[in-house]
Amino acid sequence: MFETGDGAVCRHHPRERFSTLLTDFQNVDTRTITVPTMNGHESTGIQILARKPTSA
Repeated sequence: MFETGDGAVCRHHPRERFSTLLTDFQNVDTRTITVPTMNGHESTGIQILARKPTSA
């Protein structure tokens, strides 16, 4: 966890952590992307599209 100079709090999580965070959601799509870090390096990011299932 770190805080940027303008006060944003950022956290890095392993990919598996999102399974726990999104247990009540239905996974629609997931993709891995390359993103630039604040220091100009490349890092791997994940984009997850999930939806909350409607009640039956």
